[in-house]
Amino acid sequence: MPNISRLILVTDNLDLATGLKKLISYCEAQGVRIALVGALAPAVLISGPIRGSMRFGNRETRDADSLVELQSWEEWKRFIEGLVALGFQRDKQEHRLRYGKAEFDLVPYGAMVTDKQVLTWPSSQSEMNMIGSSDALNSARMTEVLPDISLPVAQLWSIIGLKIAAYRDRRFPRDLSDIVYIADEFERSDPKTRRYDVLGEVNGLTFENAGAYLLGSDIKTYGSVESVTHSREFLKSIEDEYSAIIATVLREENRAFSDSRRSYVYGLFRALYLGIQ
Repeated sequence: MPNISRLILVTDNLDLATGLKKLISYCEAQGVRIALVGALAPAVLISGPIRGSMRFGNRETRDADSLVELQSWEEWKRFIEGLVALGFQRDKQEHRLRYGKAEFDLVPYGAMVTDKQVLTWPSSQSEMNMIGSSDALNSARMTEVLPDISLPVAQLWSIIGLKIAAYRDRRFPRDLSDIVYIADEFERSDPKTRRYDVLGEVNGLTFENAGAYLLGSDIKTYGSVESVTHSREFLKSIEDEYSAIIATVLREENRAFSDSRRSYVYGLFRALYLGIQ
């Protein structure tokens, strides 16, 4: 999944909107469950439907990463062939299609995934950690993504689980930055925020890190056993603000020598861990 913490979502061309409409209609016609999990998902859930452009730093994207529920590679082959017939173009990467300038990374979830939640792509034989994918599909709710365009969007607690699995799998620093961004913004400006509800329940919680605590609590409440265990193990490993994980986040933000930022970021990860306990 792309880095959402440094992102400009550009929607002034029709490629993304047209491609999304075709993808949604095709999935509905085929009876295929889909869940948006990429950059658009947290952007929309935090800030509402994309209108014009949305900025999270200085990077531009025109992609819409999604999970699709399929039960065999034969089904996957037919699914992709159907999209190609609708005007999508194949990419060198097995999971990627293009519609004009827009990119659609599609990942199948179903019987092809092993009991250990590993997906092996047939051509490249590359492996993908799929822990949290069932949570993303099951949590998805119809959400307006662009004006007059709605589709199932995975909820933020499940995206945190996906991001933790992705980081443990590929060690991309941007996955950590995305976790920090979502934890920092979760229910911050929501008039019905639950942040105030938990301030007096847990020592050390502030309004600023209460959103992270709520995310951890939601993972514990709604997540699969694999996702909860995987996420808890990762968060437990961050023992203090000088952890390698915290240092990686600060380097990614170009704030390696900021003591105040170090403490703030650690507070978010600590609150996540307290919530999932």
